[in-house]
Parts: sequence; structure tokens; C-alpha cells
Amino acid sequence: MRDISDGKHPRTVARERQITLGTLRNHLHRVNQKLGTCNRLEAVIEAKRRGVI
Repeated sequence: MRDISDGKHPRTVARERQITLGTLRNHLHRVNQKLGTCNRLEAVIEAKRRGVI
């Protein structure tokens, strides 16, 4: 989540983490579910608010 909050493009994050873009999307989907958010921007804001990142 920190990479996304730093503004990195999802393809860059996936490549750096050596995972597929689909896997990254799955991870981000689970993060959204756990935080109760609907998109990456909301997830970043909520994670920062909670002190997770």
C-alpha cells in the first residue's frame, strides 16, 4: 500500500514486487474490503487516517 500511496503506477509496483498485475489488483481489492473503501485513493486516505501507513 505504501508504494501506491507514494504515487507509483500499479504496473511499476507489480514489476518491482515480481507479481502479476492481476495479483496486485487482488491484493488491493482485499485491502479495500478490509478498510471499507471503494478505490485506491480512499484506501490510501483511510490507511493514513488509521496510521497503517
